[in-house]
Amino acid sequence: MTSNNELFGSESLISKTSPLYETISKFSKDQAVTFSGVFYAADKDVIKEMSLGEYGSMTRPEFLFKFSYVSAK
Repeated sequence: MTSNNELFGSESLISKTSPLYETISKFSKDQAVTFSGVFYAADKDVIKEMSLGEYGSMTRPEFLFKFSYVSAK
């Protein structure tokens, strides 16, 4: 997932003025893609997981990610 929430200390959203946004805006729903980027680090669990509760983090974890490249397969 991406976030612009200062509470989580991240600015991972893809800017509407970026070349990456221009690329992904042309994809269709369920489009297969190849992507790269980095996960945000966390002190306790290595990768920052964004669920508000323990149940969500165990059943449907959402990891904070910063995309750097996306292309159609």
